[in-house]
Formats: sequence, C-alpha cells, structure tokens
Amino acid sequence: MKIQDELHSTSMGLLLIVVLVACLAAVAHGESVLNLELVTSNLYRPTFVTHAGDGSGRLFVAEQEGTIQVIQQELLPVPLLDIRDQVTSGGELGLLGLAFHPNFASNRRFFVNYTRTTEDQLKTVIAEYRVSEADPNRAETEETVILEFDQPTVFHKGGMLAFGPDGYLYIAIGDGGYKFDSPSKLSLLGKILRIDVDSSEPYAIPADNPFAGESNAKGEIWAYEFRNPWRFSFDRNGGRLFAADVGEESWEEVDLIQKGGNYGWPVIEGAHCFSLSLPTPDCDFSGLMLPIAEYDRAEGQSITGGYVYRGSQETPLWGSYLFGDFSSGRIWTLTQTPGGAWERRELLRSDLLISSLGEDEEGELYLLDYGLGDLYRIQFGWRELFAQVADGMTSEVVLQSTVIIVNNSDQELTGSLRFVSQDGNTPTLHVDGIPGSVFPFTQAPRSALTMETSGISDPIFAGWAEVRGNFPFSGSVLFVLKSVSGEPIAEAGIASSVPGRSFSLT
Repeated sequence: MKIQDELHSTSMGLLLIVVLVACLAAVAHGESVLNLELVTSNLYRPTFVTHAGDGSGRLFVAEQEGTIQVIQQELLPVPLLDIRDQVTSGGELGLLGLAFHPNFASNRRFFVNYTRTTEDQLKTVIAEYRVSEADPNRAETEETVILEFDQPTVFHKGGMLAFGPDGYLYIAIGDGGYKFDSPSKLSLLGKILRIDVDSSEPYAIPADNPFAGESNAKGEIWAYEFRNPWRFSFDRNGGRLFAADVGEESWEEVDLIQKGGNYGWPVIEGAHCFSLSLPTPDCDFSGLMLPIAEYDRAEGQSITGGYVYRGSQETPLWGSYLFGDFSSGRIWTLTQTPGGAWERRELLRSDLLISSLGEDEEGELYLLDYGLGDLYRIQFGWRELFAQVADGMTSEVVLQSTVIIVNNSDQELTGSLRFVSQDGNTPTLHVDGIPGSVFPFTQAPRSALTMETSGISDPIFAGWAEVRGNFPFSGSVLFVLKSVSGEPIAEAGIASSVPGRSFSLT
C-alpha cells in the first residue's frame, strides 16, 4: 500500500509550499516485514501449535512434558490432554507432535507423537485419542497405540505429525542419535513415514508408498536419510511437502520432499560432503536429493521448519515459505524465482527460542517461544521508506524534518535513525543540533521519541527516513518533511495497530 501524502499549509508559508508542491513528487517505497503479536503467555516449553479444522477457531499447543493446551480466544484453564505420567521428557524428548484427523469435526480423532520409557527402553509412540462428546475441550483418556519402536539414544527424535492432502498421516522420525551410521531402509529411523490410519487397524501401508511390498525396506517409508527433520508442512496450494533438517556440524537445510527421495545424511550435510575428519573428502552425490536452501552455523544452529503463507493478509510474501532457527531467533523466507531457484531473505532477528511455527484454519501463521512460553501471531506489514523527489530545488533550499517514534511495547527499544539519499548515500545532517549520519537511540517502554533534523540541502533531494531496531516491536513512526521556515510539506507514517499494515523495525 502506498502512503498518500498529506499537504499542510498556513497563510504565512503558503507561497513557499505552493512552489515546492509544484515540483515535488512523493514516493513511499515499501518492503514487506514481519511483526509478532502476542496471543497468549503462560505456556510451558511449547513444542507445536495447530488447529483442529473444525470451524471452531481454536488453537492447540503441545507442551513438551505431555499436555495439550486449548486457546479459545484465551488460554483455557484445563488442557485438552494430560499424559505427563506416561511421557519421558526433557532435552529432545517429550510430546513433540500433534495432528487432528481431516474429519475431526465428525470423528473426534487426533494423534500425538511422544517418547516414553518402558522397562528401561526409550521408545517413540504414535498414539490416537478422541475428544469427548460431552466436552469438546477435553479428550477421553483411552489411548490407542498406532506405532511404537525403540530409540537408541535420547537424541534426534523428529516428532512432526501432519495429514497430507491425500488423507494419509505423515510422520517425521530423526536418526535416533546414530549420528554417523546410516540407518538402513529396514529401520524407521531417519525417515519421513506415510501411513493410512483409516482403512485398517492400527494402520495400513498405502499401496503407492515407494517401498510398499519390498522385502529390503520398511513399507511405511516415504522419504529417507534425514538427521533430525524438525517440522515439515504441506503447501495449501498444490500440496508440496517442505521439511527442515537440523545439521550436525556446519549446515542447516530446507528440503522439498519427493516420494522415495534419498536426502543424503550422513553422506552429505546440506549440499556438502560430510565427515568428522578434515579436510572433508569427496563423496558420491549420485541419487541424492539436495536441499533447496541452506545456511551455516554463523546464522543459526538449529533450524525450525515452517509454512508457505496462504493467509488473507496482503503481502508480497504470500506464497513464500517462512522458517526459523531455534538458537538464533531468526526468521527467513524462501521465494521461488520464475527460473526455479529459491531466494532466501531474512525477515526477523530476535532473542526468542523458536521451537515451532504453526498454522490456523485460515492459513495465518503463528510462532512459539520455547523459552518464555509465549505464542505469537505473525503479522505482515510494511516498513515504509518515505522518499521526496524535488527536481527543481536549488542548494539554497534547506529542508528540515521531524521523526516521531512511538514505542507501545513493554520492552526497551534500541535502534538508529538515518536518512538515505537517492543515490544510496547517507548524508550528514543534524539531529537535535548534533551532526552525524546515523543516530542511535534508546527508548523506554510505552513512550514517544521525537527527533528534529535539519541540514538536508541536496539540489535534487530524494531519499527516505529509515529506522532500524530490535524486535518484537509495537508502535508507530511518523515522518514529516518541512520547509526551511518549519512549515510541513508532506508526511508519511504507519502504525502497528493497523491490521496488515503494521510498522516494523528490522
């Protein structure tokens, strides 16, 4: 959305403003950004958030120790399910996955993925529960185990569950901490599985699974050779399956999953040969599926898979894949170019521990902070880069401006202000009488900050006021361009309280 200029005048400055307006063309350059709107707090070690697809608008949050919380406008006092007495949790263990049946509204079935210990043996359990007919926010206590298998260590459990557009249940399983030993196709470890939970008890293997009926492979396998696939999702448009695989030493990756695909671990990590010995030896890439994106440990050390955005907000990121990193608190987007390549761009830096992204029934996206137990709704907005073009100005015309930043959040905002000219340079000017080009500031919670600038005297001035700062941020920014006499010429701003048009700092 373009911010339209509002021209203000008084009788004293009317002649000057009329002359300037005659040669002014105002432009607002927009770049899509991301805001986090707090939905609820008081969650404990949340691992996943999803919806039931039943039209209720509820969100359900799995917590690591073994509870599923219900959010119906607010966090309800009693969980949907509490199986803490049978879940082994901590570290990479616990209640890790949750999926509601596509026909949940009529059959009340949902599925969980968790770890438990039986006779000193750690196991992964895929189990089915049903919601009570009497209370839609409470589950019945009876458990039906769908799939159960041993785990060799406490590491790399995967844990994601989701029904595909084909109606089958997909399950992500990590390599179990085998690390550098490649589990065979006779093992369920290090795989994405695909099973039919409707046509047989406890489940059936779909006839079109890539290894169905083969003696040297598990028929449940859909794709294989993963280290620790932490979150996968299906694009609502077209059903493409995206998965994030956590790296070992150097590379985190995003994969586009294909039927029967071999994703290379531990031969490769990302798109690179893997070995603990240095230098890394050559390896055979033949038959291996390479990631569509990767990043190294300088950017993050534990990838969290996300979703292709298909919600109702107006944003250039509609149709792009969003994902994050648990350790660095960053969020990126992947956008496919017309040529088929994938471009990665950073959207957010934070101090959050991003354990999962999630999606509601309408396709809007959410984010869980494992550390503080907060659930955020992702809001897309625009950072408006306000520009003024003045082809007829002379060097004697000195412009002034006022920048007002309102911090509506409960945390201190740190950032900086700069002006950028048409050629990309940062001119020297004065802010509150102090010369410089970039002006750092610190702003208290729930406060407004006003900065007066002067000294903009480029003969052909074209640029914008740009503010950069920390996340999350809630507030507004107003930029007012003034004449030398102090009369407002034009202004532009944006407020984070406007849905889909939120101002954000990056």
